[in-house]
Amino acid sequence: MPSSRGLLVITCVLALDLMTSACPSSGPTPDLLSLVTGRCLQFSTFLNPAAMCDVTTRRQNCSEMADLFISAFAFQDVCNISISRYDEFLEATNHWIPADKSVFWEGVYDFVHLYTEMGKRAITLEDTLTGYMIDRLRFCADPGQPSGIGGPSTHPCPSFEETDGCPWNAEFAFWTAASQNFASKARGTVSIMLNASADVAFPPNSFFAQWELPHLKAGEVSEANILLVHTPGHAVKETCQGPSITDLKRRLATKNISATCRENPRDVLWLLCWEDPSHTECREIISDDTNAASVGKSCLSVLSTLVMLTGIFLIVHISQTTP
Repeated sequence: MPSSRGLLVITCVLALDLMTSACPSSGPTPDLLSLVTGRCLQFSTFLNPAAMCDVTTRRQNCSEMADLFISAFAFQDVCNISISRYDEFLEATNHWIPADKSVFWEGVYDFVHLYTEMGKRAITLEDTLTGYMIDRLRFCADPGQPSGIGGPSTHPCPSFEETDGCPWNAEFAFWTAASQNFASKARGTVSIMLNASADVAFPPNSFFAQWELPHLKAGEVSEANILLVHTPGHAVKETCQGPSITDLKRRLATKNISATCRENPRDVLWLLCWEDPSHTECREIISDDTNAASVGKSCLSVLSTLVMLTGIFLIVHISQTTP
């Protein structure tokens, strides 16, 4: 059972998360250290306590993990942070990921996390302790601040997307390090979810293409399931036979990873339609599955009747043959 202090921190982190999402800002996330610590406690206490079973006592210390994260970029050159500075944090937050559960994605943040259900169905980087603690937070180095990290007066605070003039800012360096680490630990069959409504579903300069795909290990990963998804009602711009998917399959083949591709797989489409069932595609799938369910019920009814009649026949037969 979590301590009262732990519950207080978790309550505070939930409030901070709500405040941050309700009041978007281009600056760094306020109370970063407290928020990261609270997310760690929330993950290890409620969301996925089983993931913490294989870590040492030292690595279960959320305050220490948060300190390792902050110290990785505090007082550093704002635009030239080495990804190796996050090694200690990655080691501290590392936990076992089952084979066949790793999911990579590009351009489908909301879709993929609806699908993985916080690691219950599958696991993205953001479903791990490493990613969950930092997901959607804004942070940067600022040697001029007493803490060495970006504060309310830090402008600009370069973000993950702002790498043209600041190539290795704190956010980009972190997600590069974390993504490489996550990809290197994948085993068995992986899933790759891409946006079929994008002009190019698998851009060669995408984050997945540059920093994750190259770190999938040949011999450890045997198969990749490519899932092309689109929002119901939106145009489909690329299919499984499209040029960028062909390129992705070719790159996977160089690692001896076989690939399959599915367009709007039914389990994903059902989740999307649950969010907005009004589109034609959703009405069709709901109608099809309702009809299938009716047929299934009819078959079960017939089967039950046959079983009952067979039982009656056996009883009558036994009674007639018994002296």
